[in-house]
Amino acid sequence: MRFLITRLGCCLLFACGLAQAEPAPNSVLTAETMWQLLRVGDPDLSPDGKTAVVSVTRYDVTKNKGFSDLWLIPTAGGNARQLTSDEASDTDPHFSPDGKWIAFISKRGEDKD
Repeated sequence: MRFLITRLGCCLLFACGLAQAEPAPNSVLTAETMWQLLRVGDPDLSPDGKTAVVSVTRYDVTKNKGFSDLWLIPTAGGNARQLTSDEASDTDPHFSPDGKWIAFISKRGEDKD
């Protein structure tokens, strides 16, 4: 249960801290505003519980494309650190059992699927 609460709290803190578009009070939430918001993927908690890694997706409406990068977040609070910044889609991160490595799925170069 504690693990689930930590994951949910981590996602909420991260999503609030990185939100790019913030509507003005009493304004209507438009489709344009929704496309400016960052989307946070499922987190993976490190074996020691000190950090979590998540994929964060931003959308470029003019290119009609989403870009996902990985972020490392300290669970006790503090600044998140961006781990990847390629135009590739980096998703589904998981810590290795010893916590030294992070495996993830990436679409690079001429990858079709």
